[in-house]
Amino acid sequence: MAILVRMSDKVARIAALNAGETDRVGESLADTVRDLAGYCVLWLALHDAASEDHALEV
Repeated sequence: MAILVRMSDKVARIAALNAGETDRVGESLADTVRDLAGYCVLWLALHDAASEDHALEV
């Protein structure tokens, strides 16, 4: 769940940066997109691992 919250934060930051707002933490748009991509990969890995664990229980 925490990963989804962080992904949501990154999407909000991307929207703000695209709207011309300055970022308070000094993160560029490209850095923010890279972070979001990383969180997506982590989510997929966790989702796949959970699916495999569930398949082993059956």
